[in-house]
Amino acid sequence: IGVRLVGSEMCIRDRYITACSILESHKDIARYQQLGLDKYFIINNSSACPICQKLNGKIYSFSEAQIGTNYPPFCGHNCSTIGLYREK
Repeated sequence: IGVRLVGSEMCIRDRYITACSILESHKDIARYQQLGLDKYFIINNSSACPICQKLNGKIYSFSEAQIGTNYPPFCGHNCSTIGLYREK
């Protein structure tokens, strides 16, 4: 029973962290658009999951940002972030 409780607590914690990340992402997108920034690119850490690895380095427009599709978080591991993209 103790193992199940620990597993349940971890699941609840992971869902809470993901929900908070989604809320922060909504705020970030709005903030970057207010600042007049147009594009961003995906950055992964070295141990990123396969879902996030596929998106590493891809460039997207803030006007087309969709959390979970082309803007993090993509998974429950939060192994991606963004960098601001500026054209030369």
